[in-house]
Amino acid sequence: MSLVEKLDAVSPSTREECIKLLSELLLSEDRASAANALYELSDRAPLIGYPLIRQVLVRLKQLCFENGRPDVMNQQLLRNMRVHEFVLGFLSVPYDKKNDTEMPKLITLSHEFLRSFCRDNRDNQNCLHKHISIDADVKEGSLHVTTIEEVATLTSIYKNNRELCENASEELIQHIVNLIEHKTRSAVFLEFLQCVVSVRGKEIEMSQERVAQEICSASDEVRVFYADSASFEQLVQMMQNTPPEELIADNPLRYHIELVRLLAMCTRGKNGNTELKCASQLPMDHIVRVVTSSHCLVQVKEVYLQFMLHCYIDTDAEMKDVYNVDYIEQILKNILSDIIKMMSLNAFTLPQYFSS
Repeated sequence: MSLVEKLDAVSPSTREECIKLLSELLLSEDRASAANALYELSDRAPLIGYPLIRQVLVRLKQLCFENGRPDVMNQQLLRNMRVHEFVLGFLSVPYDKKNDTEMPKLITLSHEFLRSFCRDNRDNQNCLHKHISIDADVKEGSLHVTTIEEVATLTSIYKNNRELCENASEELIQHIVNLIEHKTRSAVFLEFLQCVVSVRGKEIEMSQERVAQEICSASDEVRVFYADSASFEQLVQMMQNTPPEELIADNPLRYHIELVRLLAMCTRGKNGNTELKCASQLPMDHIVRVVTSSHCLVQVKEVYLQFMLHCYIDTDAEMKDVYNVDYIEQILKNILSDIIKMMSLNAFTLPQYFSS
């Protein structure tokens, strides 16, 4: 059923007025007019206003894909029609955050469209990049970067775009770290930082150094490594009590995993400037203690071993701890034990083994 048909079926008496309000909401360049249109549309057709907007956004998102893959031609068509600008304008529309429970759903859907719009499309990524703003007095129609939803969209804009990642500003990286420190610890923020330090497995040295500097100089709100004895017990408890399926973005253990992964990515490629900084955050004795713990999850062990490889073994800097025979022996024994156990339980998959 088309939007007009739905209006005829649900609210024929206000059909023309609703179409006019919908056009004003989506196309108006004035934020106040768009906000008024949103409220009037909700009043005149409470059962149709938000569903109408939702249907528009869903259809726009669907246009970006064909058979599960990005549709480059439709993405280009949407860009030429400046649809992304209308959606960004819609995100700028003020609403009653206390009582309006439907608008947040439309905001989420709007971000899903923007991510679909720039998926595997460098031209669209570059187009959206021009609208990014980290200023306090954000302009209407800009992509303001303050929420988890907005940072997830930011990651989609930068993902696998080497030119953008190489030019990720120090101010933007600082801004993301500040969001972690002052808002919430979420893996989504760390995934953006991971995105800018490496593109398709190839490191970006300048971004590695900027990210490592910001992380290593941040407060304890950001640097959650559980490296002392008391907090290590907390890490063990989390590994005991967190099944893999619960490792969602806002889970504290997931945050820790992505933080260690980020440091591993910052040291990959023999970057001597980051190796010493990152080694000071995760000393070798802590790595051994975590990896050899009987409660260590495969997801945790994976990132710790990655970090050990890139920061302590495959390095330019002189890392004395790596020559500690006892440390290496404990790690190798643990890996060998894992291999032997896997061979004896060959009917099990790797995740099943590590959760047993």
